[in-house]
Amino acid sequence: MIQSFLRRYDNGGYEDARNHWDAFITLPETLASYSGTRVAVIIDEFQDMKFYVYDCSQEFFMKMDAKGLLTDQAATDLTATYDRMSQSRKAPMLVSGSAVTLIFRTVMGGPLGGRFDFIYLKPLAVPDGATLLRQLLRIYLPGAMITSENALYASAQTGGHPYYLYCLAMSKCEGKKFDDKDSIDRIIRYEIENGKVYGFWQTHFEDNRKYINTDDVDMLGRKIIYYFTKYNNQPVDTKALAAKLDVSKKAVDKKIEKLYQADLVYRTAARFYTFNDICLMRFIKFLYK
Repeated sequence: MIQSFLRRYDNGGYEDARNHWDAFITLPETLASYSGTRVAVIIDEFQDMKFYVYDCSQEFFMKMDAKGLLTDQAATDLTATYDRMSQSRKAPMLVSGSAVTLIFRTVMGGPLGGRFDFIYLKPLAVPDGATLLRQLLRIYLPGAMITSENALYASAQTGGHPYYLYCLAMSKCEGKKFDDKDSIDRIIRYEIENGKVYGFWQTHFEDNRKYINTDDVDMLGRKIIYYFTKYNNQPVDTKALAAKLDVSKKAVDKKIEKLYQADLVYRTAARFYTFNDICLMRFIKFLYK
């Protein structure tokens, strides 16, 4: 069966791309049925399947791109093809990605409505983050030494966030060491101001600038972000936020929903929000003073 699929794939052109795809996404369940082996299909960056796949020839693609006519609206939305496969009992699916709000709306509504559950995976507990960092250093920096105490410190300073801990292990900071707290602070600062953490959040802010900076009330987005950086890890009611900033609750609700769409704040109990990423706090303070 696999050989048959590959022959068809190799012999077909772009015109058959969607047929190839429809055949491909049923393979895990079919193979699981034949073999009696259950499998899990995990698709990362699921949001990219909504905007970045174009069902057209390379020539037409390049021509449209040169004219600036390749828009998100012209892309093929492949997420809907999981309508049936998402409920497979033999090849169950998990979807994930960094655009949390977009994924949430995609899988909880439209053709996929009711077919996925939503689970927000929080950063690791500090001790688990310390264990992860020590394991990463064994893999990527075998000569590095780090004590349990320093590993716990690094994990606490990054909020136990796996990506940040990975950035520390892979950092290009000159003279990188993990032998004391000052050395760890220097690496963290380098990553936030020059390294991978900086690059990630800089790109994220650029991609979501329309949500952050477009205000009906002057500078409201910046004021809200500043408020969250001053009161880190504290859930905030929008009513209290409006009173603090001396603006209408309606304006705050409207703006904070945009910040939620930009994945900068987390929603808890419907109307409470928190902004609890330590490295994001430091990035904002560094970049925007």
